[in-house]
Amino acid sequence: PVRIPRILDYGCGVGAGVLSVCRQGFPYEGFAIEYSAECLHWLNTQGVHAVSDLRDLNDNLQFDALILS
Repeated sequence: PVRIPRILDYGCGVGAGVLSVCRQGFPYEGFAIEYSAECLHWLNTQGVHAVSDLRDLNDNLQFDALILS
């Protein structure tokens, strides 16, 4: 089975970086670290796996790209 590439956007706000890549038709699975509860809610409604702390992600996850903006 082919694994879908994963992108982690750290401190992403409303997710402009991760959402722009995922919405361009690229087959990426989006993840985000963000502290704002409003942004977390928005990101999760958009299909991004968004959490407020890196420790909340599965330790076994591997990412193919990071966005730090």
